[in-house]
Amino acid sequence: MTGKSRDEDAADRTAEIEAIYLLPQLAGTGVGRALMERSLAELSAQGFDEVMLWVFEENPRARAFYQSQGFVLDGGRKTRDWGGKALACVRYRRRLA
Repeated sequence: MTGKSRDEDAADRTAEIEAIYLLPQLAGTGVGRALMERSLAELSAQGFDEVMLWVFEENPRARAFYQSQGFVLDGGRKTRDWGGKALACVRYRRRLA
């Protein structure tokens, strides 16, 4: 899911990738990369200048994937409730072409 960023500190032309989830057996098959490429192309076509996303801090596989796609940490941090457990999240951001 994508759309305009929900963060209060985001510029008007900042988009957000709200969720990309894959079945574990699809990891490493290129499906995630294809979803990301399509999402970034659509957001760029919609006139957004940059895109951000939140990821659980303790999810090294997802963080490595986003970094491989050109996303960088921007210092944003928050806590999310996930199944009754408070988990730390960090924010990544990248410019769109």
